[in-house]
Amino acid sequence: MSPRGPGQVTADQALSRKVPQPGPELAADPSALRLQPCATPHRAPPGLTPPRPASYAGLFCLSMPDLSVVLEAMQRHHPWATLRITGTEWRHRGLQREAFERAARAAAIDTVTLNSAHSRPEEETEPWSLWRREPDLVRAVFVAGQQTVTAVWNGGTWWSWSPSQGRMTNSGDPHHEHGMGPGEGLVEPGKLLPFVDLEVQEETSLAGRPAYRLIARPLPPVWPRSGPHIELHFLGSGADEYRLTVDAERGLLLRTEARLEGLPFGVIEVSEVVYDQDLDGNVFRPVLGDTDPAPAV
Repeated sequence: MSPRGPGQVTADQALSRKVPQPGPELAADPSALRLQPCATPHRAPPGLTPPRPASYAGLFCLSMPDLSVVLEAMQRHHPWATLRITGTEWRHRGLQREAFERAARAAAIDTVTLNSAHSRPEEETEPWSLWRREPDLVRAVFVAGQQTVTAVWNGGTWWSWSPSQGRMTNSGDPHHEHGMGPGEGLVEPGKLLPFVDLEVQEETSLAGRPAYRLIARPLPPVWPRSGPHIELHFLGSGADEYRLTVDAERGLLLRTEARLEGLPFGVIEVSEVVYDQDLDGNVFRPVLGDTDPAPAV
């Protein structure tokens, strides 16, 4: 590991941090999918550069049939009528900043460091929630900065409210977008597959769901100095490894852990997930302000 400067995290310090841990093992029944044999079991052949965008990164080995199940699950597009998930996002600010700056330097991107007038802890854990009704209704509640943001989407139109910005909307203008918080990167894991080298670790369970635990390592960018792909940015910019937990039946990412040189700096974890539930009629009502009632669950 390379030496670290003042204020940076050492391996010994990392061991003392209370990083959220995934759940216990649970068996699942794998099935077969057409795969190509390769020299390295469980992983894409070394040096293979898959087409991008593609269905997934490379050809995988016959000796790990569980991987076929994982790929099939991850490539399903929203296999639910409705979705309600709540969870937390943990991050280590110092190591997160180091990972981001390292990625920016590799892509020759200038960065600006902004110092907040309010002191913030080095480690933070914040709650978030996401509701979806297919095909195009979404509600998200998450923390940005030090305030809670609530946003609702109906097709291409969104409304949001936060204490500092008040009520906002794009009035249907596709050139004005709005983030959905930490849950945004969990619902379409298939988008990650062209950009990572995937390795299956074990069967497990989390949030009451059967799951697979994986390691995903970023592939080199298509163009030199192009930087990390936006899909990886959702999970933690600049990570050299991601630990993923995938719902074995629905493909939803239940947990992501971004690492730099073996040290975790960001964890997004689902604490509760409910599929195909009848959602309260107020859930997707346009956000009017801080007096909006919380949706019934």
